[in-house]
Amino acid sequence: MPGSEIMVIFTSSDCAPETGAGGWGSLLRYTCKGKTSEKELSGCEESTTDNRMGLVAVVEALAALNRPMTVDLHTVSLYVRRGINEWLPKYKGTDWKKADGTDLPNADLWRRLETLVGKHTVRFHWTKEKNRNSEYERVGELAKNAAGKATSVMAEQGVSDGKVGS
Repeated sequence: MPGSEIMVIFTSSDCAPETGAGGWGSLLRYTCKGKTSEKELSGCEESTTDNRMGLVAVVEALAALNRPMTVDLHTVSLYVRRGINEWLPKYKGTDWKKADGTDLPNADLWRRLETLVGKHTVRFHWTKEKNRNSEYERVGELAKNAAGKATSVMAEQGVSDGKVGS
């Protein structure tokens, strides 16, 4: 059962459509007895989508929590919002398959998210892009920098459009 502690999390993602390189960023903010501590997380993938990176940001932030907590999780990802509020219950009932029987995109992450949400009390908050605040700018920069690292790695490997030797 989640404890009385409250964690506030902000997440963002960035993806370069021309290369498929993507990044994600998360800010975890914990306040206890008047003292606030923060932790930034980020990462990247060389061939991905913005939807996947938005979901990774949420999953990795929740996975970083070392005990059950109440979490206010803020995202600008409509994909994450709709997935949590509309799709997740349906996904479980279809064995993580689409209506045509093919595998659901990002099923690995949706399964992990379902497990992580079960360990905490998570309140999801969606914010429109135009209503971003300084925390969103901060995690957006983390995601952009991470995507840049993935793009650099791809360039070093001779990959410019998701294909080696391009």
